Amino acid sequence: MHRIQNLAADVSRFHGSPTLVIAETDVIDPPRQRWQEQADRLHGALTAAEEQARAAGVDPTWIDDARTVGSHQGTNPQTGAVRQLPQRKSGIEQFFLDLLDVDLWQLERMAALDMALPVRAAAGHGVITGDSARDLALFERMHVRCSRASSLVAAVQLTPEEGDRMWGAGAEPMRRMHAAAIDQMSDVQLLGQWHEYADADARLRMPPNCSQDPDTGKVSLADSLTDPPSPRQMIARAALTLFSRDPEGADNPGVS
Repeated sequence: MHRIQNLAADVSRFHGSPTLVIAETDVIDPPRQRWQEQADRLHGALTAAEEQARAAGVDPTWIDDARTVGSHQGTNPQTGAVRQLPQRKSGIEQFFLDLLDVDLWQLERMAALDMALPVRAAAGHGVITGDSARDLALFERMHVRCSRASSLVAAVQLTPEEGDRMWGAGAEPMRRMHAAAIDQMSDVQLLGQWHEYADADARLRMPPNCSQDPDTGKVSLADSLTDPPSPRQMIARAALTLFSRDPEGADNPGVS
């Protein structure tokens, strides 16, 4: 699983590198050919690793999640703000921690977007308009992802101290990173990302330590030592971060 994760990260980094831009604008065959050969090698290695995992009996849904985790790590490199992940000897538990890191990142971004939208609207940014249906949809997406995060926390038996480092005081640099990133977005970019989250597929795979009622969708978890924050708590923390920053750095969000 970690090989799939690492290869997916390599693929994402490769396609996001300046080399891709150069290769697309360079019509000379050798540079383009070398770039394409490297891309083919990376994609081939990732495909082979996924096929080996399937042949070994790994659940295809977890193969998909391993690719998702790796792609996230490749497209969102850590530059200063780093979440401190606990270490586990079990490979599957370490994978669950990586997946929890992605879920928390997505929840923090959704919470920051949810707070930024009304702030922009109150500032008179005309492109930002209310949408009660999507407001509800975004909150529902957060609730589903929080449910999965809770199941992952239970699966790895995260302690309260480890939880505080992942989503409490230890995650404040991550929340500030999200706020700063959103400050740099134009109104159109902000609204577009908000719509992407609100319109995303609400279904998420759960780890094997929990069961989900097919009719109600309610998740039954194994005993947990701690719990991640609820969607409302995440939004409240995003608001605290947004309004506690140096105002000189956020006077004109969305203006470039």
